[in-house]
Amino acid sequence: MELQGRVVRLLPLKEGVAQSTGNPYRTQEFIFGFYESNDSIYEKNILMNIRNENIEKYNLKENDKIKVRISLGIREYPKDSGKYFNDIRTGDITIIQKANIEAVQQANGTQSVGSPQQPQNAPTGGENQGGESDDLPF
Repeated sequence: MELQGRVVRLLPLKEGVAQSTGNPYRTQEFIFGFYESNDSIYEKNILMNIRNENIEKYNLKENDKIKVRISLGIREYPKDSGKYFNDIRTGDITIIQKANIEAVQQANGTQSVGSPQQPQNAPTGGENQGGESDDLPF
């Protein structure tokens, strides 16, 4: 199955050692947002992850627009326990458009060094240019 959407949030990188093999691994989880159909107005979110060398290969950033091939399944954990959970495996990722860094900074409330700032002494709506108070009710 293929979905097209965006990287809503990158979660912290996790590193460890596989208990079954003893091999080291790295995994990067991210929240993927997509619309179920063209006329949907609400974005759906699912948790996905990429592992090991794919972290550097795709170099995902928040708000990157991507197309991802996924595989849906179910797993039992622990084995023979009767407890199941959904398993969404990430396959090939195609980056459609990298996020605009300035747009991400504005969304997070930060500014880049060269960004213009609002003037500190701008007149408020209650005064006209001569400094007199307006008598308008709004």
